[in-house]
Amino acid sequence: NATFSKKAANPALCEGRGLRLLPRSRHRCQAWQPLSGLRRHRQHQRHPARGHLPALRRLDERIEAHLDGLVVSGATGLAAARTQLAEADIGLAAGEAFVLGVLSLRAHDDALLDSVLGAAAEREDVQRGLASAFGWVSAADLRGVVARTLASAQPHVQAIALAACRMHRADPGPTLGAALGHAASKLRVAALRTAAHLSRRDLRNAVHGALNDADAEVALWAAWSACLLGERKAARAALWSASQGNDERGRMALQMLMAASPTDEAADLARQISAAAQAEPSEPHTRRLIRAMGLLGDACFVPWLFERMKSPPHARLAGEAFSWITGADLAAQQLETLEPPPIATGPTEEPADSEVGLDEDEDLPWPDAAKVQAWWARSDLAKSSASGARLFRGGPADDAR
Repeated sequence: NATFSKKAANPALCEGRGLRLLPRSRHRCQAWQPLSGLRRHRQHQRHPARGHLPALRRLDERIEAHLDGLVVSGATGLAAARTQLAEADIGLAAGEAFVLGVLSLRAHDDALLDSVLGAAAEREDVQRGLASAFGWVSAADLRGVVARTLASAQPHVQAIALAACRMHRADPGPTLGAALGHAASKLRVAALRTAAHLSRRDLRNAVHGALNDADAEVALWAAWSACLLGERKAARAALWSASQGNDERGRMALQMLMAASPTDEAADLARQISAAAQAEPSEPHTRRLIRAMGLLGDACFVPWLFERMKSPPHARLAGEAFSWITGADLAAQQLETLEPPPIATGPTEEPADSEVGLDEDEDLPWPDAAKVQAWWARSDLAKSSASGARLFRGGPADDAR
């Protein structure tokens, strides 16, 4: 990470590094907009089926280069940041909050940071962008900041501070236990996630109690945290209940439930999901079954996934499930089709169109079923279909966990 220093902030020294300060309007156009877009792109690329580590590394380098251009401009960069904040009449975007957060933290500008924290009060997406900034900067840039924000009376500020502790693996001490019982649900969620990441097994009773929280999101994260803290049996009922939903929460619950279950129990869960899909055929049930088969990791179901790849509404999801089992990168290994079939995805501009949801498979590659089948036939993993071994990304699932 680049760090803010007086030497770098001196405009006269920037020329020696081959940098040229731009007028404010051009500076914002050439630095702010790319950074916001790059940050959004990185959020998508974190998904294992959409990107891989070398690509993420290159993306991080591009983001850091843009940030460095703002940091080395010193007072000019900070002035642009304050202008950006002042002109955000309709509210900050998450990418803008990320940039403002990084600049204020690296410059140790508490006033600017407090202004950004205040602007994030009612916007969860902006809070996520600001939390990303806390995770991006070095621990040295956070010295004194986390203690101050943990002591804040505003729950969303405390939640961001706990996110920083989670990402930098710094134990916040007794504050974490207190946050687990806070009235604000978002702060309870942040505390549950942090407790799990920091292996705070002393908080297992509080985490167990949150399994019955009236807030569905809190209960889900309590189950997730309980699994990571070794309380898988207690969490499975809550995860099964949450996994019935066809939203992001339901998908997350299904993933954790299948991963936390021994092979025999995971197979039983997959059979229940299959029975439900056969008893009441529907798009949500079919998609849930495809996910379950991928998470089960039993190679004997790979041929079944090949058939799903031939169905345009399910092809990309089946390709993702195949990648979960085999570790195949459909894009990098040229197993995707360059001519995807026409398919209605997401909302249109027609007023009468009742479809308002976005295409959840939008960023997944389109598999070429014939190429994927040929790859599978050549792979040593095909032998696993006879042994019944459970796989995750091409290796034994037990090892992956």
